[in-house]
Amino acid sequence: MKKMLAISLILALMMSLVLTPAAATAGPLSFSGTGSIYYISEGDASSPETVLQCGSSDNWHVTDRIVKGTFDEDGNVSGDFTMVYSGVFKMNYEKFISGNSQGYQSGNFYGSLTMDDNSAIFKLNGKVSPMSLTPVGYYPVGNDMVPIMELAITGSWNLQQGGTGNGDFNASIKFVPTPDGHIYFVVPNLSHFTMTGKYK
Repeated sequence: MKKMLAISLILALMMSLVLTPAAATAGPLSFSGTGSIYYISEGDASSPETVLQCGSSDNWHVTDRIVKGTFDEDGNVSGDFTMVYSGVFKMNYEKFISGNSQGYQSGNFYGSLTMDDNSAIFKLNGKVSPMSLTPVGYYPVGNDMVPIMELAITGSWNLQQGGTGNGDFNASIKFVPTPDGHIYFVVPNLSHFTMTGKYK
């Protein structure tokens, strides 16, 4: 369960996609956007280059987590993207084990986001507020029905390269966990996010 993590950091980074070259020369503009996530790489606590505990504390350093998703056509930009992020997160495993946890994970992140057509690359950082993790149902895998967990996320982001901007985000990530609590896979079409902010 120690490799389950930071799904959301993820989401904040997506927000950089709403920045367009034309907007970079204008004054601050307000925006909002929506999108979906269809892939998150699994963290591995047994592999220090991926997930490393910070001493004996509850803080963990996550390195180069990969996220793939799509921006809806009704936003400033649309299309598929790939994000790579790292960060330090505080995790409360006792709340996770309880099966209905509130605030089990929070922290800071940094990373990059690239549109899959190579039309844009952005770098940013941000903060993830304490998240909640809740069992919400079951999903068919072969002949079995496996449990689905929902990760509710809120946080803030700041653009560091590719323009200037900041804002807030929230997301709902639904995924099937492994028996020990790791991310097995994101459930298709059920993980969404919303972002708001200003940029130029």
